[in-house]
Amino acid sequence: MTVLATGWYYEKRVRVGLLTLTLACSGCAGDDTGLSQGQTLLSYEGKPCAHEQENPWLHVLWHGAPSGLGVYRIGPVTPEQTREAVPALMAAVNHTDPLVKSDAVQLLGQIGSESEPAVPVLLAALRDKNRADRNGVAWALGSNQKRPADCVPALVEALRDPDQWVRVCAAFSLRSFGHHAKEAVPALIELLKDPVSNVRQAASCALGEVGPSAVTAVPALRDALKDPDSGVSSSAADALEKLAAEHPR
Repeated sequence: MTVLATGWYYEKRVRVGLLTLTLACSGCAGDDTGLSQGQTLLSYEGKPCAHEQENPWLHVLWHGAPSGLGVYRIGPVTPEQTREAVPALMAAVNHTDPLVKSDAVQLLGQIGSESEPAVPVLLAALRDKNRADRNGVAWALGSNQKRPADCVPALVEALRDPDQWVRVCAAFSLRSFGHHAKEAVPALIELLKDPVSNVRQAASCALGEVGPSAVTAVPALRDALKDPDSGVSSSAADALEKLAAEHPR
């Protein structure tokens, strides 16, 4: 059942504030909270409630955790806990605290395909030019790999973003959609001319995963073999090899 969770939260990075979000859970608040039946406090008067402590995803959201290679280390988690955490994380994507926002986006990306209900929220966040974490949003959409009809056009648009890291993450996310990203091919070809080498490399990698529709990129990828950046030239060679395997002579 979906209920409204409202309460105070705290976190290792000294964040204290009022949280209002939607959370799928059963009641865990006392009778003196003033909430109607069916509602629950996520954290009441600065103290984490049992539900928050028991859900590894929400515990990391509010208290942090060690991370490596851009992902948080999540303890043992059940499928039910993951499903319960998604609505809370969706609401936190638009929290007033920018750290909460970015952590929620990152955790939804780590959850992957199980966070499919969050796709509309993430798409809206990607379109919000005032957000500083849109590169993470683009990455989360690629990790989700759901609803390509909605995600691919938004990611193609993000390939033209003035922020290089948004362009990088959008290209890598399109790679995750594989054959479903065929409409991105023209924009990815254009991105091979980007002034930033990381962007050119991401575009090369993506073209190698799109499949037969990317055959029109072969001339541009051959030109990329001469790129002064070894990462770009190597990625272009890999992409050409993959396309040749799909179009044997």
